[in-house]
Parts: sequence; C-alpha cells; structure tokens
Amino acid sequence: MYHFFIFVMLTSPQDVKILSALEQACVLFFSVQWFQ
Repeated sequence: MYHFFIFVMLTSPQDVKILSALEQACVLFFSVQWFQ
C-alpha cells in the first residue's frame, strides 16, 4: 500500500500531494488503533 503513496507523492501536483498525505495519515491512524 505504501509504495502507492510514494508513487503519488512523486508524480502528483501539490494539492494532490496534500490529499495523499492526509489519506496516508488516516491509514496510519487506523493501523495504530488496530494494533492497540
């Protein structure tokens, strides 16, 4: 999954990078909640 985010960050305009970062932060948050 994370290689997709890296690809998006490298190939997208700035506004899409921000959206991708927010989506990645949500994925990370839910991953932490799952493991707790």
